[in-house]
Amino acid sequence: MKEYKCKKCGLTYDRKYKACPYCKKPRPKTGLVIFLIILILGAIGAFYYTNNGNPLNSKVKYLDGLKLEITNIEDVKGSLLNYNYIDCNIDITNTTTTDKTLTCSIKAYVDDYETSVDWFFSNTSLYTESLVAGKKISKSISIDVDNPDWKKIELFYSLDDENYQKLYTITHNDITEETH
Repeated sequence: MKEYKCKKCGLTYDRKYKACPYCKKPRPKTGLVIFLIILILGAIGAFYYTNNGNPLNSKVKYLDGLKLEITNIEDVKGSLLNYNYIDCNIDITNTTTTDKTLTCSIKAYVDDYETSVDWFFSNTSLYTESLVAGKKISKSISIDVDNPDWKKIELFYSLDDENYQKLYTITHNDITEETH
């Protein structure tokens, strides 16, 4: 027999009763309280994960008042010069109320080998621009891909050109093909 000790009169009774048979005080509903606590913690965790957290391979990253979002990934192949690269569009939004000077560096690894990355028309992996409060810019990067049978391309970003964090891992499922 499982027993419960009444908080009011101090006597013990069988748990099959919903209230103390001696003083008639209802037994607390601990199962409901525990369920509500788990539900609330789950909701808080889900909110954090989708709004502020950075899931392992999300196309959106939030950092230092900026939102970086990968909006399009294309596999560009050319027969004339026998080139192959991945063109990746990134929207960068200033989510703050003040203007920011953005300095962003990108590194890419094709199947764990570092490769060159260029911001479109700049021939460098480092990009600097002023960004007005609440506004966004759309930029394109080109990633050299020598092996057409690549498995993954990992993108890393840095706002200080020293400390890199993973931005996204590109797979063949992410791209649209375009031949030039």
